Amino acid sequence: MHRITKGVIAVVAATALLIGGGGSLAYWQQTDTIADGSLSFGTGELSFEQTGSDVWRLDGVAQTSDDQSTLLLVPGRTLSFERQYEITADGDGLSAEITATLGALTATDADAPGPDPAAFDGGIVPTFTVTGDAIAPSPTDGVYRITGSGTITVVITLAWPFDAETDASTMDQLLRLEATTVTLTQVPTPIVSDPCACP
Repeated sequence: MHRITKGVIAVVAATALLIGGGGSLAYWQQTDTIADGSLSFGTGELSFEQTGSDVWRLDGVAQTSDDQSTLLLVPGRTLSFERQYEITADGDGLSAEITATLGALTATDADAPGPDPAAFDGGIVPTFTVTGDAIAPSPTDGVYRITGSGTITVVITLAWPFDAETDASTMDQLLRLEATTVTLTQVPTPIVSDPCACP
């Protein structure tokens, strides 16, 4: 009994020395160093810049500067404003959208313009559309997907419907569309898994 007990103690002590190594724990390992500069890459760009000249159209017909200064809009006509932008969209997996916050349409009396114009109550609702070779459809109204670098045209349309209910107070008014903000924004890119990938 006494000899068996000694044997067990001896085995336990030897095992402890094998694992502990005199108080330090060691594993098999190997190291490698990734040299400075081995991981080198650039960053993308998302920007846009106005290009070309703005265009006003009345019922689709381009207007000269003289036409604009003398233009008198009446019910049943459509006035539009066009501005072109050159979009730079560079980056792997880059997705972006373009939107606009339209300014309010205000009016003052042409004969006695006041300092505080009121909202124009003539049925004209400004709308915003975008066309171009860098645009793709979006399921959300007023949001346009950017597919890459290219030229786009932003169009603000003021369509005045012909309506027998149009009030006479809308005559002889000075109309003004307040500032409109066009915004280009990066959005998350959906990650689509490869349907053919094998586990």
